Amino acid sequence: MKLGAAPFAVGWLLLLTGNLVAQLPQVSDKRLGVDRVRMEGGKRLYGFVLAENPDRSITLAVERVWLETTYPSLFEKEVEREKIRAQAARDELLSRIETWIQQREQDELLIRFLRSESQRIDATEASQRPTAPLLSIHLPKEEIRDVFLQPPDRRKIAGLAFQHGLHGMTVTPASILRRKLLQQGVDLDAEQVDLSGSMPATEKQSLRQWSARKALVEFHRREALEYQGTGTNLIRKGEQTDLAALIGQFLGGGGLDAIGQLGAELGLPEFKKPSSSSDWWRKATREAERDGFRGVLLTRLNQSLLSPEVIVTSHFFAQEAPGKWFLVAEFRAASNANSQPAERIARLKEDPQIKSLLGTLDGLGISAGDRLDQALRHGAATGQALEKATSQFYTFLGPQIRALDGPPVPVQETR
Repeated sequence: MKLGAAPFAVGWLLLLTGNLVAQLPQVSDKRLGVDRVRMEGGKRLYGFVLAENPDRSITLAVERVWLETTYPSLFEKEVEREKIRAQAARDELLSRIETWIQQREQDELLIRFLRSESQRIDATEASQRPTAPLLSIHLPKEEIRDVFLQPPDRRKIAGLAFQHGLHGMTVTPASILRRKLLQQGVDLDAEQVDLSGSMPATEKQSLRQWSARKALVEFHRREALEYQGTGTNLIRKGEQTDLAALIGQFLGGGGLDAIGQLGAELGLPEFKKPSSSSDWWRKATREAERDGFRGVLLTRLNQSLLSPEVIVTSHFFAQEAPGKWFLVAEFRAASNANSQPAERIARLKEDPQIKSLLGTLDGLGISAGDRLDQALRHGAATGQALEKATSQFYTFLGPQIRALDGPPVPVQETR
């Protein structure tokens, strides 16, 4: 990303009273890292669009100090609204937690956490809570003229700049923020944005957001339910090594023999490749609901005999109501079978369960033949991609389960 050449004052100017001077960006919105919402009255608000709601309203997080100094009247009005929302959200949350406790009264570890959270939330009046650096604003659709959303890479730069305390984050070009972060030694690729600790605990959680929260917390505090496989053939994770199961599917062609799979991928008419199903996840979620789970992590492998690239996608689903499940979040990771080091392949061959798998195939008279090395390379790549996707999921999980009154889980609301 190139640095902008236009002159720009990146520091806050101070009045003799010590207050910050109100300021709007002096560069094009396209050079910033934050989103912009233009109001019907002409005001321009800059921050992070957290949600575009079903009623076409918008939830926007803005720097509290920026709003106070730029639009003082609006700031005062939003602070009063924040207090009212905080009290209503607190009352609703305590009621929801009590219902949850009654539903899971036999799960000791979960109940201990729920009671602790209930006591913590109940002990502190909403008005007594520390002021968060970010202020959440609800903007009705009739007050909005237009919205400009930044691409993910620039939003990430702005988020990291806020996390690392860079002054003037709202009005500074993303290129300058990026340069300053690099000067501080921030790893822009590895570090993730987590603004949950900077958000006020004022927002009511919709039914879908609350369902996602419960599913994620129970996944962590109760029992983690996971399925892994290819296509619609998902195996419930248990005693069997994940990699062994996936290599077994590769050797078996996911339901096709080697010639059949190759013919299908080449598009030969005599070989019909099984069609992918849009509701591939329903069997697993039905089983999860049957067994009393509210959330499930489904991990699928996508690989081809014609390509060395192995793709793993992980999807977390949550139950919103009996028989109704929805996707909370999706994570994708890729790895190349041809780039796997020889020592990784050697270690894989020595894995006891891989040896057992191959022994089972031999016992059944199924010969892996020339596909063995190919399968092992793909298996090693699968393991690598699986680690990446799993890491992405747990990075997402962490902020969502720390506190029940944290910022709502980011989910796609039904319209």
